[in-house]
Amino acid sequence: MSTMRYLTYILVMLLVLGTALQQTLLQRSDPSLYSGTISLASLSESGLRVPEAEAQEVFAAARDRMNQRNETGALFEWIATGASWFNILCSILITIALGWAGKSVTPGDRPTDAQLVGLTPAWARTIGFAAALAGASAYAGNEAGQYAQGRYGAAEELQTRIAETRTELPMLPDEASQRALLDKLALEAQRP
Repeated sequence: MSTMRYLTYILVMLLVLGTALQQTLLQRSDPSLYSGTISLASLSESGLRVPEAEAQEVFAAARDRMNQRNETGALFEWIATGASWFNILCSILITIALGWAGKSVTPGDRPTDAQLVGLTPAWARTIGFAAALAGASAYAGNEAGQYAQGRYGAAEELQTRIAETRTELPMLPDEASQRALLDKLALEAQRP
């Protein structure tokens, strides 16, 4: 193949990759699940026995931790996406390098193994290195994606726990049981 044809293929691949990356970036949302303060006014009227400031502090710390978990998930999702794109790029480079450096034989000849491969040691090392990078980035992307999903799940669990605590708190009869419920929320928020 001619050099111009290879350059055309490279340009088309880069355009496709660039468009797909742009679409991926545009689909990202704000990593913050919830911001603002949790109103405890109705709790005071309906039986809050612990100091409102103390309850507000526990809810705020839990909310901050929930957002932190979600932001960590978003970061690792970006890492997973980047690793996937890098894997695709390495695969494209391997294909181009093999097409560029590979040699063809005429149909009537019986080629030797060296003729079939047709790669110099430098090209073979380059392709091997690109293949190693592709494999490593695939593994890293998979691990980062799994970790991101775990962080998202932990953020959602904490969000559910905050809502449950907010609902259950005024139903408890005394300060000790309300304090125990707030302590349980605070403990869950401190977990990684």
